Amino acid sequence: MGPIHDDVWKGLGLDELLSDKAKDLKTRANKMAIENAVQMMSYYEREETPLFILDKIRELKVNGLFVKDFGCLGLNTLESCSIGYEIAKIDPNRTEAFTVTVKS
Repeated sequence: MGPIHDDVWKGLGLDELLSDKAKDLKTRANKMAIENAVQMMSYYEREETPLFILDKIRELKVNGLFVKDFGCLGLNTLESCSIGYEIAKIDPNRTEAFTVTVKS
C-alpha cells in the first residue's frame, strides 16, 4: 500500500500531468487563498459576501481558463480544476466565486 496523503490531488500524483504554467498558477492560487483566509472568516461570521476576494482572484489573472485566444489562458480541464481545487482546499465558497463571477 502506498503512502497516505491528506491531499487527494497530491495522492493521485496529478501535478505530473500539469504544464509548468498551470503549476505556477496553482501555487499562486493556494498562496492567495491562505493569505486571505482569516479575513474571509470575518465575513462569514457576519453572513456577508466578501466581494473583495473577486479582486484578489482577478489579480491572479486566471479568468478565461478554458478559452483559447482573446488573451485567456487556454488551460485544459485538469489544469483549470487544479486552480479551483487549491482555492477550495482553503475555502470552498471562494471556488464558487472563482468559477462563477470572475471577469477580467
